[in-house]
Amino acid sequence: MRDSKPDPRSGGPTAVGAYEAKTKFSELIARAEKGESFVVTKNGRPVARITPAEAYDREQARQAVERLREFREAQGPRVSETDAQRNWENLKRELDAEDDERG
Repeated sequence: MRDSKPDPRSGGPTAVGAYEAKTKFSELIARAEKGESFVVTKNGRPVARITPAEAYDREQARQAVERLREFREAQGPRVSETDAQRNWENLKRELDAEDDERG
């Protein structure tokens, strides 16, 4: 690519001008599929990135969902907003009473 240049500081993404990115989009996508990353610039200023998509691991996602379900079930039954408010008020009264006893 004519105007493309890798970032010399980090060996990071290749900088590509917006016009070139537009005209060579298919090529950039093909290279991104192979693991390459690009920063699209406009007037020398970074404005976008083209990076490879992360691989989606269906089994890992399924396991994460299962762990969330187990966690939610371990929390016990849901509490209504009214019960939550009543629990808070009771706790606050108990804490206030402890403070009164101390001081």
